[in-house]
Amino acid sequence: MENREKAYQLYLQNKTFYKEGAIIDNPKIDLFEIMMTYFEDIDAFNSEFQNIANSQNNSLSNYTFYTELPDDLIWFLGVDPSEAKNSKSDYMGISIVGKSPSLNKLFSIYNKGFRKTGLDLINLIIELHLKFNFKIIGVEKNLFGMLGEFILKEAKNKKVQLPLKMIHHSSNKKIRLESLGIDFELGNLLLNPEEVMLLNEIKEFPKGRYDDILDSLEIAVSLAKNYFTSRNKNTSSIKRPENRLIKQIKKRRI
Repeated sequence: MENREKAYQLYLQNKTFYKEGAIIDNPKIDLFEIMMTYFEDIDAFNSEFQNIANSQNNSLSNYTFYTELPDDLIWFLGVDPSEAKNSKSDYMGISIVGKSPSLNKLFSIYNKGFRKTGLDLINLIIELHLKFNFKIIGVEKNLFGMLGEFILKEAKNKKVQLPLKMIHHSSNKKIRLESLGIDFELGNLLLNPEEVMLLNEIKEFPKGRYDDILDSLEIAVSLAKNYFTSRNKNTSSIKRPENRLIKQIKKRRI
């Protein structure tokens, strides 16, 4: 009963989103019961309704949830844009990841999928930046080659400076997303237990219909890793007056 009640609450929170574009080939099947099965047990849903075999070799399955957030998080935003043509279009994935220097861990707190127009996306990015003050905002440079210019122009009109970085991926997407599994396995990347859409993409990977939120999460995680790697390189060697190089590890709160 506890799982049923929890599934019902998740259904209420997400029913509008999941009803959008729902296609049922048997009119005798109740959409509500399908959705309840979905939120109670995604593997059972895939097996019974989607005819997708349960994968016991999911490279992303060994994740851990956080219970509280540290107070020294430095924020990064990952965006996987998509053109919202209709209810069957890919989602625009947006992910927020915080890095704790003191714990040396990443915290994934916000992962959503939207079908928004370009201007809606830009306004959402600006809104989130005003709240979190991101170190870097990474936007995947796919078919929206001019998106970065539009984002900066709109931000300038609103007198907001954005630390925008356009991301061009040349590596295999599946391999990139599987790299998240290493951080899950090592406990370096902790997840928010309430992020239903992300968790569903993880459970369905790599056979799921959507992976847009996983893509935006990978962007945010890579931004955070690269930022601290480059910063540590810049502070790892200090030249003394006698011209000798020594290695230091500097710990400081930002």
